[in-house]
Amino acid sequence: MKVQKLFFNRIYKTSLIGLIFLLWSQSGIAQVKTPPGWYHEPIPHKKIRIWLSKINVETTIGYGNTFYATKPTGLAVYSGANGVKLFNPVDYNSGTGAINSGYSNWFNDVIPEASWNATGTDFVVFTDTTKLKLKSSAINVPLNLALFVKIRQIKVGAGLSFEPQLIRDFHPTRFENSINTFPPDPRLVFMKKYYGLIGGNFYRYKDFIFSGDARIGWWRPGKKFNQGIMDRSLSYNIGAGIEWELSEYFRPYVRGSFEFKNYSMQLPAAPGSIKHRANQANLSVGLQFRLSELPKCFIKNCQIQMNHQHGDREYRSRMHPMWKKQNPNYGENYPTLLKYKRKNKKKLNPY
Repeated sequence: MKVQKLFFNRIYKTSLIGLIFLLWSQSGIAQVKTPPGWYHEPIPHKKIRIWLSKINVETTIGYGNTFYATKPTGLAVYSGANGVKLFNPVDYNSGTGAINSGYSNWFNDVIPEASWNATGTDFVVFTDTTKLKLKSSAINVPLNLALFVKIRQIKVGAGLSFEPQLIRDFHPTRFENSINTFPPDPRLVFMKKYYGLIGGNFYRYKDFIFSGDARIGWWRPGKKFNQGIMDRSLSYNIGAGIEWELSEYFRPYVRGSFEFKNYSMQLPAAPGSIKHRANQANLSVGLQFRLSELPKCFIKNCQIQMNHQHGDREYRSRMHPMWKKQNPNYGENYPTLLKYKRKNKKKLNPY
């Protein structure tokens, strides 16, 4: 009986002490104060860095082909010893073969030509009765720089492009044996483009992101084109790309696109213009990257491999280059053990 009473007394005292300690701790008297900088919420870094980290930079280089097509509607085409020229049919005397006036270099600078005669070996065709186009292609190497922000999966931004372009001879779509080729002058031109960008990501497979975008803007074909008589449309570029997400901030990128644009050259001595189409297909490769919102850890011998905190600031690891995950899960950056890598397979001590 005494043992039982003693047992209940101990339980009573222990419970009473526990209740008193619980009430004391909840009152705030016994709360342990964390030393400054330990487990505190990190103080955000400068806002300018956070805002800059939201801007993605895209740089690409590519190879493309521009498909030029000239449709001399309402004009006649002359081909002969004097080259390939365009002229108004009313200026042609069918009896004598005399042509009162015409135009040369109609691709980039319409130059009026004085009268000449079409001899028996020359060829003349009228486009009001015959469907005829003069076509050429050009090799272009687009160099592109774009800036955009990503809002969820939507991209909005702007960019510019610089394209050296080498233009081949123009060939007729009909009468190939009668109409000579037309060599443009000059052959090498430098094109600039300024555009707005809107697009988004539509599919993801592991580390590969599939995206599409439209780039609409202005273009200038260079100083070799007579801008005073040239009327240009906007350029409409539609493309799709694949991004390889090596890290949060670094993505190799490949993009294929097709571009629609046209221009016309005003005739100086007659109403009307010569219309040209300059559609373009491109394949580009490059990089997309952005600034990290966290600076690199300032402790040179720090070997923490994830985002971490020193004092009241948060930092990213010093252990990973920009093309590796900066805040990886366990084994994400280096899934193959060192001893299993090819260069170490035959070593007795790969470490």
